[in-house]
Amino acid sequence: MAIIVKESMHNEAAFILKTIKEVGFDAATVSLEHGRKFVMETQDGAIKFLKETNSKSADLNLFKDGRNGTFVTRDFRPDKLKNFLIKAREMLVLTDADPAATLPPDNRLSPLPDIDLDLIDRELVNSKKNAALEICRQIEAGARKVAPEAITVEASFEDGHYATELVNSKGFCGFKENTVAMVIAKVNIKDKNGKKQLGADYDFVTHFSDIRDFTELGASAAQRGLDMVGAAPIATGDYPIIVDARDTHMLLSEMLMRPLAGGQIYRKLSFLQDKIGKKIAPDFLTIRDDPFIKRGTGSEPFDAEGMINRPMPVIEKGVLKNYYFNTYWANKMGCEPTTGSPTNWIFDLGSRSGKEMAEKAEKAIYITDFNGGNSNPLTGDFSKGITGFLYENGRLVQPIANMNLACNLGQMLLDLEEVGNDPFKCSSIKCPSLRFKTMKVAGK
Repeated sequence: MAIIVKESMHNEAAFILKTIKEVGFDAATVSLEHGRKFVMETQDGAIKFLKETNSKSADLNLFKDGRNGTFVTRDFRPDKLKNFLIKAREMLVLTDADPAATLPPDNRLSPLPDIDLDLIDRELVNSKKNAALEICRQIEAGARKVAPEAITVEASFEDGHYATELVNSKGFCGFKENTVAMVIAKVNIKDKNGKKQLGADYDFVTHFSDIRDFTELGASAAQRGLDMVGAAPIATGDYPIIVDARDTHMLLSEMLMRPLAGGQIYRKLSFLQDKIGKKIAPDFLTIRDDPFIKRGTGSEPFDAEGMINRPMPVIEKGVLKNYYFNTYWANKMGCEPTTGSPTNWIFDLGSRSGKEMAEKAEKAIYITDFNGGNSNPLTGDFSKGITGFLYENGRLVQPIANMNLACNLGQMLLDLEEVGNDPFKCSSIKCPSLRFKTMKVAGK
């Protein structure tokens, strides 16, 4: 694919918007997206998957006579585009009018932030695909050095370059561009009883230079697998819980992100309904949504509908401050929009890492992975399979697996006892390790 050029994307998006007006729509948003993605996966030194894709599409949010619909096209030839829009208009008249469907308010469409988010790595713009095989082999070598007995060692490298030009009929015009790279190591180890354990590790970054040493990453994955050899369930009971920073992003997405979504709030399907301004967690929990973190994997100047992003408190000293309302759900609720989705979540940090918490605990389960299970955003009921370690008197007793943690997310927030100092960097949810009061864990 040709190198993404901002000016050509702007001209193309402007042409699409002009055609939309000519067809007779009252208002519209055009989100023109270009992307390139490369993926290589290896197993024991041999390539097992290889794919490179280039994509180009336009998401159209169209308005006519109080009706609204979203459409996607990948054909921008003038005659094809016009015919597509005529058919879209014909489909739209079959829908019901909805006064809540509008473009964002004018005061959220400007000014565009004048800040360099440093989201583009020139090394990744044209891909590091020529180095991918060597990268994967270095990852595998690092894993084999730590676990020569491993059954299989898998490695993968992925990079991408993406850009969006967003324009609307109110005159908004915004451009955003980013690169990403991800490396993954997976190591399958068999213990003396023939039971397999998987050790995995990964990095996800916007700049190639921010990835850890490849052999170190492979070694880390192998060690995680070795540490789980002999894992077994322990007795069902009540245990203090520590969640490793690598896995808190999954927990927080279930615990907060989903219940804070505007659609959930409007439909009254969230256990955080009517909680704005109320205490939902201890004083030491503060979370900020910051779209302007340099090299942040969630950083962006505007959201999917063109609203300018702003730093926003989510929880402040335990008090819930905001929901995530895009324009539609804000109109439904009769309130001001915030934004449609989270960017980067930043936490006020504590003084210890998750491992330090475990090594000082009289007894605790240190969770290093969640698997399966479910959660209910309405009630907050939560149930997940867990893997990790049992600590007693600061000593690692044994690895654990095939156990289940069941709790209520609302109560879990209130039962938070400590926030760590070790935020996980390879996620937009930069949450550290978390320590909770005693919870029910089902085992043998």
